[in-house]
Amino acid sequence: IHFGGSQRKALREAAAQAGLHIKTFVHEPFAAFVGYIKARTDLTLLPNLRRVLVCDWGGGTLDVTLIRVDDRDLFEVSTLGLEGIAGDKFDSLLTDLLVRRFADENHLNPAQLGISPRAWDRLAAQAERAKIRLSTSDHAQVTVEGICRKRGSVLHLDQPATRADFESLIVDYVDRALKSIDDALRVAGINPGALDLVLMIGGTSLIPLIDGEMRSRFGSRVCTVSNAPTVIAEGAAIVAHNDWQPCFANPI
Repeated sequence: IHFGGSQRKALREAAAQAGLHIKTFVHEPFAAFVGYIKARTDLTLLPNLRRVLVCDWGGGTLDVTLIRVDDRDLFEVSTLGLEGIAGDKFDSLLTDLLVRRFADENHLNPAQLGISPRAWDRLAAQAERAKIRLSTSDHAQVTVEGICRKRGSVLHLDQPATRADFESLIVDYVDRALKSIDDALRVAGINPGALDLVLMIGGTSLIPLIDGEMRSRFGSRVCTVSNAPTVIAEGAAIVAHNDWQPCFANPI
């Protein structure tokens, strides 16, 4: 979402060298809205939608786009992208917490555990699974056998994680993200109460803390999509099929 003209040009050239033709670029939140609407009996919702906020909260970034609907035409009003505030960062925070607790339990210095890259990969994968589990459960257990050695003995990590633990790690990041969303609306001159729909996509948007904070701000206008894994691709395909040429809003 941060790409400028020179970066898009470089991407076109790289695609051409790979034998691919790029018809146009489209911001993922914009494509998601197109896919969302198309899945609902072909634009029949548009008469009731004028201002739509799309929050694509995935693994790497939170991408936010404000869309205006005018007589079945779609316009980007503003857009922003926040890095280091999404799922990958949250996985890292949870992983670090588990390592600190493991080190304290075994009277070790966290910086000198000597965890191998392979063990780190297994721990990171388990932490991600725990994060996902904590969206539907208050508790998750993370177990990694043979994570490191202490005086020749093999140690195993077996640590609990609670939803409260996880939320305490991410709450400041969530607050920062919500403030950025508020700023985006303020810059666009849109009162939050004037939004007709707040579309939430991306796995990170399913975290209960985030879902709850968004609903406390926007109420019943918050909608999570059932076809979230494919909605961006579906929307981009529709844009390409119809030869639409979306105009980018300047990033905030």
